[in-house]
Amino acid sequence: MPLFMDFHIIDGITIEGLKEGHIADKALESKHNTRILQFWVNPEMGTVFCLMEAPNKEACVAVHQESHGQIACKVEEVEPGFFHLFMGENHRVEHGIVKQDDGSIDLGYRFIFKLVIEPLVKSSAPGMFELKVPAKVDELIVSNIRSTEGREVKTEGAGSYTVVFKDAMLAVEAASELQRILVEKTTHSTENDWQITFRIGMTGGQPLTKDEGFFERVLSRGKRLTFIAKNKEILMSPLVKSQAGLKEDSINSYLQMISEPSLEFLENLFNVVEKEIANDQLNVEFLSRKLGISRPQLYRKTIEATGKSPSSFIREVRMQKALALIQTKKYNISEVSLQVGINNPSYFSKCFRERFGVPPSKVS
Repeated sequence: MPLFMDFHIIDGITIEGLKEGHIADKALESKHNTRILQFWVNPEMGTVFCLMEAPNKEACVAVHQESHGQIACKVEEVEPGFFHLFMGENHRVEHGIVKQDDGSIDLGYRFIFKLVIEPLVKSSAPGMFELKVPAKVDELIVSNIRSTEGREVKTEGAGSYTVVFKDAMLAVEAASELQRILVEKTTHSTENDWQITFRIGMTGGQPLTKDEGFFERVLSRGKRLTFIAKNKEILMSPLVKSQAGLKEDSINSYLQMISEPSLEFLENLFNVVEKEIANDQLNVEFLSRKLGISRPQLYRKTIEATGKSPSSFIREVRMQKALALIQTKKYNISEVSLQVGINNPSYFSKCFRERFGVPPSKVS
């Protein structure tokens, strides 16, 4: 049967209450053709994430509603392989509650670091170029990832690496070690293969939210943090810092934390720009209206959150989107130009060449 996870917010939640609820759920399994497997609970936040096998979402809702009257905030079918990458396997389960090896409750948090490599431009066929991560760079990164307690999640193409961890401190240590190696290589190696830039974003969260699917917010936020991180920098969310127990003196030029207000603004900024990316009217004035703030406020907040002016931010999002579209080989240059909100293909080509060093028509 399909695998589902649902998400509840329960005021005044207690462990004993959850155990009783689990017993009530199990008593109704056969009636609703479900199999209740286990659940993750965060008593402080009042969140519960229940894993079950069921024929459909309706059966998941019915068994909980009948057993203890709880209606899930969200029910999501999860692909087993993807689920195990994030949540792991062979859990320690007591009365349905997932626990850590030391007996403490597994709160359901998982943490990722996302590494993005800005690849080298290399000649391929005559008159053509490819933006590619050199093989020796990729091999070193993959080897390093496999030496950690993290699991690599395949979410995007070459030059992008996402690694998930159960523990925030392990994620920080693994990202910091990889960063150290890459800084050493990119700073001191004279080989052309190492003339690259890289950025790391670190964040975490629980499996579901009311509005987003299985770890969608975590993956999206990780991508956005790498987008605004500086070259060679690890940029982490406040949750990683707090869950890893990092002190202020841990923050340095290569390890930075975005503030909660800046992170909230960043999410709103990205949401608008990504939604309106094909709109040729997307500009500073448009952003100001959509976000409901003045132009001076927009400029100040965007600089603070991203290090870029609003217009530079929009242009960078457009160019990164354009590169991704070109590399799919599904669209011609005019089509790509329109999809990123630039109606003049010649101007688009000029912007693309300024950003990546080659014209879009020559990217193989």
